Amino acid sequence: MNNTSNRFYDGIDNLDIMEKAERYNRFLSKLVVSNARGLVPVLDFGAGTGLLARMITDAGIEIVCVEPDPELRKRLIARSLKTHSRIEDLAPESASGAYSFNVLEHIEDDLAAVRAIYSRLTPGGLFIVYVPAFPMLYGPMDRKVGHLRRYTRVSLLAVLRAAGFVVKRTEYVDSLGFLASLALKWLGDDSGNLNLSMVRLYDRFVFPISRFCDQLWHPFFGKNVVAFAQKPSGSCIARDKVRRKMQAPGQFDAQGARAKSSLGNR
Repeated sequence: MNNTSNRFYDGIDNLDIMEKAERYNRFLSKLVVSNARGLVPVLDFGAGTGLLARMITDAGIEIVCVEPDPELRKRLIARSLKTHSRIEDLAPESASGAYSFNVLEHIEDDLAAVRAIYSRLTPGGLFIVYVPAFPMLYGPMDRKVGHLRRYTRVSLLAVLRAAGFVVKRTEYVDSLGFLASLALKWLGDDSGNLNLSMVRLYDRFVFPISRFCDQLWHPFFGKNVVAFAQKPSGSCIARDKVRRKMQAPGQFDAQGARAKSSLGNR
């Protein structure tokens, strides 16, 4: 996702390849479906090709997409998704939930973007954010697609808290992906291109094992970091509604994303 609406996103070819990572995409969609059901509507900030928004919509959750790239917006419209080019097109406090997956790392002023999401949420609203982790993993693929940074749990917490969110939980994801990314940085070429066969191989055989390993290693390292945050509310009813949507730390997808991934899903 680019910051500007007059320039194409540089990594659309990589996005197309990642659409073939079925287990990975099922895991991401499950993060929303398992935790945001009953929240209407839910904002997808940086919707990309719309694959995840379509999957989540098909699961019964109303999605409103924001995507500044005009080429990607065409794909969202083709998938019959409600789409805006700017988050400023949405009224304040017009969504009760939001998610942003692999987007903030593209935005120079990530704090301003998170504050914009915060202002569009109703009091008690849930925000799920998923970003690349660990600056030491920054490599050719990051450069190719326009990543400005990779996060740690600490740096992501700092941005969310500065925007006003109360962070309920953070954890690292895809522990084996951390090791694979390190090896790719050292041994891979400089093109930053993804290999479709390798992505499918990793998704089918390694990612389910990695998610199983995450049960032990999620506090320490992973290729990505996920956070669950809430806009504060003076209403106990609104606060409790979101709390009921979120399971205990380390168990948020015990019956959903984590368990299904360990069995081999998307």
